[in-house]
Amino acid sequence: MTLEYFEISPESGVPLGCIVFIHGLGVNGKDLMPLAGQLNLPQTRFIFPNGPFRADYSFEGRAWYQMPKENGRGISISRERLLQLLEEIENSGIPSNQILLGGFSQGAVMSLEAGLRFKKKLCGIIALSGYLHAPDRLSGEKSLCNAKTPILICHGEEDDVLPLEGSREAARFLEGEGYPVSLHEYPIGHQVIPEELGVVRQFVLTSLQQALFPAH
Repeated sequence: MTLEYFEISPESGVPLGCIVFIHGLGVNGKDLMPLAGQLNLPQTRFIFPNGPFRADYSFEGRAWYQMPKENGRGISISRERLLQLLEEIENSGIPSNQILLGGFSQGAVMSLEAGLRFKKKLCGIIALSGYLHAPDRLSGEKSLCNAKTPILICHGEEDDVLPLEGSREAARFLEGEGYPVSLHEYPIGHQVIPEELGVVRQFVLTSLQQALFPAH
């Protein structure tokens, strides 16, 4: 079964890249569509998938897995659906090395969960206010194709939903595995601010530049 998603494509021309941005618990892909305008990347295709599970307390809200995070039921199902979505995007004409996978909260968790295991090279991975699920499994499951894929991690210092230490631990572990990781911390709670989106925008531009015009 494939994931439902909302899409924003360039008004003209061939997209120079694609960002798959994954929502957090209790909202859906449509709620994130304003991000496309805020990031101001007009030549980029945006895809905002819906989580495969209904959130318990929201009629239209979706989830990627069951809380608390120690439980994580549903993560493997969501991971496989996201991996399938990435394949579909590539089959539509955008090379995998021009696809960035990112998300907020549960979406950040899933961007790391799926992106690090995808069997083809990705352009970049973005994890905002999340953590790395089951890091002990990663060494045996990670894709060597993405061993050098750049990873951007951002988190609020005052986050009382998913504590900052989750991102710090993820960054330390991934650096230990050899991944190029950039960690940014902000004096905010469980949210995203314009300054953070500016960092995300620059990360996307730099990663796509490296993918489209690799150094020889």
